[in-house]
Amino acid sequence: MNKLIAILRKANGLTFKNSSEDQAFVKTMKTKFDEYRLPFSVNDDFSYFRTRILYRGIQTKENFEKSFDATRNQLFEMWESLNFQERNRLANLDLESIKSESPGMVGQESMIWIPFFDDLLNSLYDRQIAIFELPQYFKLYRQFADKVLPLENRGIALWSSGFVDWMNISQNENRLVFFYEPMHCLFSLDDQFRLVAFPLSKTPQNKATREGLLRMGEAILRDDEVGLIRALLDSNLVDAKTKVRIGEYLKKNYAAEGKKK
Repeated sequence: MNKLIAILRKANGLTFKNSSEDQAFVKTMKTKFDEYRLPFSVNDDFSYFRTRILYRGIQTKENFEKSFDATRNQLFEMWESLNFQERNRLANLDLESIKSESPGMVGQESMIWIPFFDDLLNSLYDRQIAIFELPQYFKLYRQFADKVLPLENRGIALWSSGFVDWMNISQNENRLVFFYEPMHCLFSLDDQFRLVAFPLSKTPQNKATREGLLRMGEAILRDDEVGLIRALLDSNLVDAKTKVRIGEYLKKNYAAEGKKK
């Protein structure tokens, strides 16, 4: 599909570097990573999206910790008289509202709220938040760089779990297709973490919807170039000049029955 992608890219060469919103986000993320002395490198769309997942995990971690601290402060006068189970139960009640607003994925033992932590630490944040009063755990509030694991350990399922505000279009066990509005672009991510962009019009006449993108996403998932071409030609998210180029490519490279010459 390289030639088809080149045609699409000619009409829309946007990357995260072209979006003022995304560039501002990069600066925000770097400030947060520097605060915790975490390595920071964003140089292409893949590393940008990957870093956003890490950043959202950091935000969730902070929110859980702030919620626990608030519970402890609210119950300051009676806190010392409570045993661990009582403290944990009350803290978890307050955490429910945080969990309901946080992205997560189902792990083997508990929900994975902080994807760069292992399953054990996630289970503690999920079920035993009161344990963070202990010195060996409390230090994780500020010092956790040595606990950060590669996000790739979580597989591509992590990328469809809501940690970044894109639109999931199609997915199977080997590949995910999503749409990112600021770049007006469909992306395909496979289980080897190869990210491929399928740009649409930079100035679409209509707002993208999952229903309107589904045919394209399914065709990408199947590696069906003809199916993708026909979906692009039928879409109002592709400009007229690009449709002409795509039509010429279809005529030149495929017979009427949709098979390569």
